[in-house]
Amino acid sequence: MNVLEEQIRLYAKQLKLPVFGEYQQFLRQAESNLDFGGLLLELMKAELASRQENQLKRRIKAAAFPYFKTTVHNLKRWEIFPHRASAEIL
Repeated sequence: MNVLEEQIRLYAKQLKLPVFGEYQQFLRQAESNLDFGGLLLELMKAELASRQENQLKRRIKAAAFPYFKTTVHNLKRWEIFPHRASAEIL
């Protein structure tokens, strides 16, 4: 790793732009006709998608939804088909 790559990773980390630190991956995948602005746009899109995904994960975790592990074998008939159970009770 050369000095330039190290500096880019350092600045990306300090600016909290982790996707920008992986710019070489985008360079390899970029179309040959993609100019600097296009590459920058693709990096920004990837950074935004990464942040949105992480934000969604944090919100789901913070919501603390209850987790119940069940199987069909453990459920009774009225738990599987509740609309039928009410008709059978009557």
